Amino acid sequence: MVITVLQNVFKIVLLTTVLAWPLAFAAAGGGSVYQSCTDLFPGSVIPDGPTDNTLEICKTAKDADHAPIFASLQDTQTKIPVWTAHRLTPEQLNTIRTDPAFDGRKDFFAEDPDVPLSDQSDMKNYVNTGYDRGHQVRALDLNWSVDAYKTSYVMTNMAPQTPNLNRGAWLGLEDQFQTWVGDKNTTLWAFAGSWGQNADPANLKGKPTNTVVPACFYKVIVAQGDDGAYKVISAVFPQDLPDRKRKVWVNYISSLDIVEKRSGLDFLKGLATDQALDAEYWGVQAPAKPSDCS
Repeated sequence: MVITVLQNVFKIVLLTTVLAWPLAFAAAGGGSVYQSCTDLFPGSVIPDGPTDNTLEICKTAKDADHAPIFASLQDTQTKIPVWTAHRLTPEQLNTIRTDPAFDGRKDFFAEDPDVPLSDQSDMKNYVNTGYDRGHQVRALDLNWSVDAYKTSYVMTNMAPQTPNLNRGAWLGLEDQFQTWVGDKNTTLWAFAGSWGQNADPANLKGKPTNTVVPACFYKVIVAQGDDGAYKVISAVFPQDLPDRKRKVWVNYISSLDIVEKRSGLDFLKGLATDQALDAEYWGVQAPAKPSDCS
């Protein structure tokens, strides 16, 4: 009798633990976590690539009927995202631009409560390093919800970026992303991430972990054309930019092929995709030599 009671107690404890287990702890590659975030991926296609030592993350907004905020794949060794994914709709953009409730917004940097501290950066890792906590998914793109905006500040959405990059060309492309959504009155998707390891310094020192400082960053922006095919514009930025000008982002237009080659990821697998940059659609010309970084 005693053994039976103990067995039942054990089953209850085990079941309670599993049900309370944060969503981000599921093993990468299974797709279970991303089932709540499929709208954040063009054609519901999740980037395909290496998933060793990673955690799947899908954030949803409690104050917006659990609408998906952003998805990411967290590298538990480098302590930064392998990639992030989000979308911005015209309706969300209109809310961002017209709702006065967000005028008093502020920074909400915090560790991600759904991920072990040992698998992410600590906020203190960045102190006195000269590097910004660089949003991979822009906070202002998520300002359609208070919860979404605050969630953008979790450390699993951050990577070390120089001020020239984070507040310059990176921000310039983020501004352009919102402009495209508004001018075209269409939903756009965006992937962001990085690769390599910067030489100075290579890591942000501090407890509980050392966070890798990437050498290169990328953005892949996707729209769906009237014919159903997906249009893509990509940019690749070196970590160390010479100045802080936003408008120079156009000098770093790259190609999806380069981003996929360098990152080892396949972003739009199986989807009909226009291979060449549609200069008329995006309003920019492809450079004679696409931006690259290694």
